[in-house]
Amino acid sequence: IMLADQEPDLDRVSDLTRRAARFGGGATAAARLSEVHLRRGEPGRALAVSEQAATRWPEVAVGHLWRARALAALGRSEEARLAYEKVVGFGDFEGRDAALEELRALAPSTDPDEST
Repeated sequence: IMLADQEPDLDRVSDLTRRAARFGGGATAAARLSEVHLRRGEPGRALAVSEQAATRWPEVAVGHLWRARALAALGRSEEARLAYEKVVGFGDFEGRDAALEELRALAPSTDPDEST
């Protein structure tokens, strides 16, 4: 569930997620903050937050997922593809199906008809 889908005021969402992160919200709070930055069109900030989450909580998929999304938003497709591959390797987690779809969208086409 994406918090920003439930609360359209991104300033409020940002404030709440920053507070949650400060008070032990962990990787989930950091991921939500990364999401807010992406929705605001701030992929560099999203990447910084998600990289911190992925480093601090390497065993939690959600930080890695938002890192992959931030890389994709920055146009760093190869890095994003590798990050998505790492994410789907976590096994079953909320957001895995979306991560697989996003990974497929980054994969180069192998259909010879599409290259013409």
